[in-house]
Amino acid sequence: MMKKNQSNTYALKKRARTKLYKGQLADAIKLYTQACEKNPQDPEAWFMLAGIHAQTSNMSGIIQCCQQLLKLQPDNPQTHYNIACAYQSINQMPEAIGHYRKALDIQKDHIPSMTNLAITLWQQGELDQAEELCKKLLTGNQIPPAIINCLGLIYTDRGDTDKATTHFEQAIREHPQQIDLYINLAKIVQKDDTPRALNLCQQALQKDPDSEPAHNAIAEQFYLDRDYTSALKHYQAVQKISPQSLEASFNLGRTYFALDKSADAIKHYQSVLQQSPQHINTLNNLAKVYDRNGQAEQADEYYNKALALDPDNSAIITNLARLVLQQGDYEKSEDIFLQAIKANPENDNACFGLAQAYTELGQTDKAIEYYERVLEINSDSIEAPYLLEGLRSKSAKSAESNKYIANLFDKYADKFDDELVKKLGYKTPTLINKYLRDTLETGRGKLDILDLGCGTGLCGILIKDISQRLVGIDLSAEMIQKAREQAEYDELIVGGLVECMADYDEDFDIVLAADVFVYVGDLDASFQSTRKSLRDQSLFIFSTETIAGESFMLRGSGRYAHSCHYINTLAEQYDFRLLKHQDVVLRKDYTQDIQGTIYILQKNEG
Repeated sequence: MMKKNQSNTYALKKRARTKLYKGQLADAIKLYTQACEKNPQDPEAWFMLAGIHAQTSNMSGIIQCCQQLLKLQPDNPQTHYNIACAYQSINQMPEAIGHYRKALDIQKDHIPSMTNLAITLWQQGELDQAEELCKKLLTGNQIPPAIINCLGLIYTDRGDTDKATTHFEQAIREHPQQIDLYINLAKIVQKDDTPRALNLCQQALQKDPDSEPAHNAIAEQFYLDRDYTSALKHYQAVQKISPQSLEASFNLGRTYFALDKSADAIKHYQSVLQQSPQHINTLNNLAKVYDRNGQAEQADEYYNKALALDPDNSAIITNLARLVLQQGDYEKSEDIFLQAIKANPENDNACFGLAQAYTELGQTDKAIEYYERVLEINSDSIEAPYLLEGLRSKSAKSAESNKYIANLFDKYADKFDDELVKKLGYKTPTLINKYLRDTLETGRGKLDILDLGCGTGLCGILIKDISQRLVGIDLSAEMIQKAREQAEYDELIVGGLVECMADYDEDFDIVLAADVFVYVGDLDASFQSTRKSLRDQSLFIFSTETIAGESFMLRGSGRYAHSCHYINTLAEQYDFRLLKHQDVVLRKDYTQDIQGTIYILQKNEG
């Protein structure tokens, strides 16, 4: 005969089961809770209540129920497993590991506990213990797919990529439907074999077109390969599969940023912050968007929000310092860069920025010290040798400078016109075209023109109609390719300006150089070569960034500025007559106007 409280709990549990079957989880939880309160010794009520908490992802509820169950049945391996899973979900790893081990003490072949313990130990960096468990599981009759994957990840984390690659390749042959094997093998080979990595991701996606990990993996591969449009497509697929995914919104934000779609990037980053206001990477990345847009106040706000959460984050401190540097507050940026270096002495970006600040402050010795520090940290830096050479010799003439310039513009070629003309208000080709036409005699026939540092052909488009023969020279092969697509030039040459002019046999009526001498410094050789390339009474038209004084200087931006006195001295030395010099705004650098001068010189006879 049932006791009274047992009878009451039986009725409550019956009603609770009915609610559960109807999907009325809140009501079922309420009824099972009442049953547990009426009879705390009823394991079935606690078990069912724990199960509903699992359906609603209430980890604290699961833990509470399992603790009660373990008081009643301390040797139940499944309960130890369940509470361990809940602890693992809320990142309480010591508690999770402890309960997985207790489950295995009770039942040595409890496969779920052994599997999760191996994975948890791997996540905690306990690779030897994790490997031992994985190999033990692999000798059994039932091999959990997660263990096959985990063992490969252990080899990967040890840095044994050959062993990891062999393991994943064999595992794929034996378990061709397990898509995580393809994804993790792709991550190993992506650095050295991008096509194979993409192919592996695509194979995973073919096996499960709705696989979030597969879409994420292929999106990341496209992102690393700078195919941002394809990456966007797959990140959008991830968001469609998991609309509330913070990771999907974050990845969409950074991809839109890479595609230069600031409004979309801001929208997705703000979406992340609505769900997780303290998401540091999003705060930092949102600041970068505002920074690039020239919205310094908003950028400053979000960098500081990120730093309030992580005050010693050297990378974010560096970003804030660079924002201040761009605004022209060199002394303040110096202080912030030093904070970044204190937080991480190996931060080469902070050392580079500090060297730029010291350059602008005229503290050449300190600038040299920190550019040298950049090279100690990152011997592959292309920029630092160029800038060091410029600071030490006041000019940049060597193969290092040519390598720097070619690399800079090769990377910039695809977005050069859009970035410079639309965003930074680049006016130099338009200004040169205007002043050149104002100077030319009316009715003069078509001319032989040499375009030094022709880039993508912005000048060529404007002056083609007055040219008999139009030749372009540029160090960047990628820029020359873009100019070739314009189909305005009769001849295009990849190489250094002085060297190419020396090798070229024919003379010209006009030599022009738009925004070129900012990368040269000492213009003596350029003037000498230009004079030899011009016919008598012909024109030399070019732009410079302008400084006061008698010479030229390398700025923190990595560009040179020249004084009017210096240009006039060279003009006189090489027998040019100054026809015109016009002070202008060449473009913007973030929010600052870049002041410059357009010069038109005429070669005297003789």
